[in-house]
Amino acid sequence: MTREVVLAVCLVMLLASRQVSESIDLTSASIRGEPEVIETLNLAVASTQTSTQDLYHLIFTKGAQNFGDTRSFGIAVADVDMDEDVDVFLANFIGQSTLWINNGEGQFVRDDQTFGTRSTDAHGVTIDDLNGDRYPDIVLISQNDSNRIFLNDGTGAFTESEQVLNSNYEHPTSSILGDMDGDGDLDLVVTHHDAPNTLWVNDGNGKFGLSEMEFGDEGTQRMGLADFNGDQFPDVFLLYSDRPGELLINDGAGQFTDAGLMIGNPSNDYHYAIGDIDGDGDQDIVISNSVCGISIWMNVENTGVFQKIDCSSASGKWLLMLFDADLDGDLEILAASQEFGNSDNCLLLNEGAGCFTPQGQIIDDFLIAGMAAGDFDSDGDCDLVVGFIEGSGGNRIYWNEGERAYHRSGKIWASLP
Repeated sequence: MTREVVLAVCLVMLLASRQVSESIDLTSASIRGEPEVIETLNLAVASTQTSTQDLYHLIFTKGAQNFGDTRSFGIAVADVDMDEDVDVFLANFIGQSTLWINNGEGQFVRDDQTFGTRSTDAHGVTIDDLNGDRYPDIVLISQNDSNRIFLNDGTGAFTESEQVLNSNYEHPTSSILGDMDGDGDLDLVVTHHDAPNTLWVNDGNGKFGLSEMEFGDEGTQRMGLADFNGDQFPDVFLLYSDRPGELLINDGAGQFTDAGLMIGNPSNDYHYAIGDIDGDGDQDIVISNSVCGISIWMNVENTGVFQKIDCSSASGKWLLMLFDADLDGDLEILAASQEFGNSDNCLLLNEGAGCFTPQGQIIDDFLIAGMAAGDFDSDGDCDLVVGFIEGSGGNRIYWNEGERAYHRSGKIWASLP
């Protein structure tokens, strides 16, 4: 995969450095320091480009820079100021939400812009172009304040929109963007805890109106969007805590039909991730269950019909994220705990065709609020930014320092839903 393609996939937003309220020593040693090696993994992975078996030496090292001890439930990574590097936005439940600007080598400074009127309670963030000007904008979700939109002027300076995206339901948790009605702009779904998820329809200029359409009910645990049947329209996956999940198929005009499938377990499903697990070109679903462990639901030939494969018996309230850790073109699973007394965060290595091998811990064994992946030091691989629960030493970047023996193939960028 070319450098340009890597950037196109990984770098979603740009934000210019404005006047900085927090000064940080930008020497390499001060930002990354002498990195702490959490674990070293030696992996022999079949190359997707040659017939020679390719050795990838996978090492993640803990960065020295502290991004705040703030319980960051929402983390978005994006290239926001057209300088071809990845910046980081933290939606902080404790403390003010913050934007961190990357100099292209993984050295960050905190921007002085403020986002929202309250200093706490942010729970989710999504970044993309909302008004068609090709500049990445911010949707910030708050549990006890108004949900807000911040529009980028193209220089990375954000102006708060006059819109207040509140519904009759309390406790919003996250947001998802997708062209739900096929009109070429991004609509907004706001997810809620113990309440239906609400749809806000974009008029094309970044103005949103609350639709009468709702997804799920008070038992909805989480919601995802992806094209599950190959018709190029975003379909809806609903994950429940008290029954199997549901798939709603989009007709392209924003009308959704229940596919009549049961995806997931009868109870205790906690989190999900969506991606092409087995490399066949369609979207599969990984589900964590606090009792049964982690399972994979394989999409059968892009039909939106799924077959279950048990992946790991490790039970717990796992956050899940997919990313290509070893640059072999398939997706690994990072499972991170949100359960007190069970914080053994681990990586599951994809050996090809969706067969996984547990590889153990690659990040600290603290409880995790949120995480995302991106190439923060522009070296062509996927690093991790992790938001730990407060009191765990602060949010950190874990640098992917692995090396491929014969070639460096492409990478895939991913973040939490």
